[in-house]
Amino acid sequence: FNPTGTITFVLKSPTNTTLDTETVSVNGNNTYSTPTGKVPTTLGTYTWLASYGGDSNNTTIIASSEQVVVTATSPTLTTTANPTAEAIGSAALQDTATLSSAFTPTGTITFTLTAPDSTVVDTETVPVTANGTYHTSTGAVPVQLGTYEWTASYSGDTNNNSASAVQEPVVITLTNPTLTTKANPTTEAVDTGLLQDSASLSNGFSATGTITFTLKSPGGVTVDTETAAVSGN
Repeated sequence: FNPTGTITFVLKSPTNTTLDTETVSVNGNNTYSTPTGKVPTTLGTYTWLASYGGDSNNTTIIASSEQVVVTATSPTLTTTANPTAEAIGSAALQDTATLSSAFTPTGTITFTLTAPDSTVVDTETVPVTANGTYHTSTGAVPVQLGTYEWTASYSGDTNNNSASAVQEPVVITLTNPTLTTKANPTTEAVDTGLLQDSASLSNGFSATGTITFTLKSPGGVTVDTETAAVSGN
């Protein structure tokens, strides 16, 4: 009846420690709320208690306790392969993972690179200290053609569930070597010494196979064909 006075809200932690006490003024029958509240920092069951102090016309009253269950958060892990495609034997493949929406995270992120033949060729684990971006430090040079795959997973901790990122494909293609040649000599008198040629192969990856030299006469007739075995650049 025409209530005045105050309502006091008390929040208890899972260990029954008082974490928050807030008092609001009462002016009539109405709904009253905590003006501030409290961010939970541990897992478990929190309890709210609310009591009305009463006044000259109204008795005191304590509401039944309200439980709030606080569970581990579910962070997000997104990843980016660098590069997503390259030639065999080029730069080391690297991966980046961004952890977000975690609560004061610790633990680790593990990066795993699998080759086209399903062999694990790189595993790296980095410590987590906060939400943010984490990188592989070593990576692996691709030595097989086909599709490599990066996976990244966050271990989780007391306050955070584990999280995994979708697999990231990295397509490895044939390399494009360079072949430069040099005739020796570039000019001479007819019926003098032999005409010779040399070829330099570069930027190949573990190159094998052959290099074929073909000499054409002024009339377009093939007068010499020679094949040399290749063993590396």
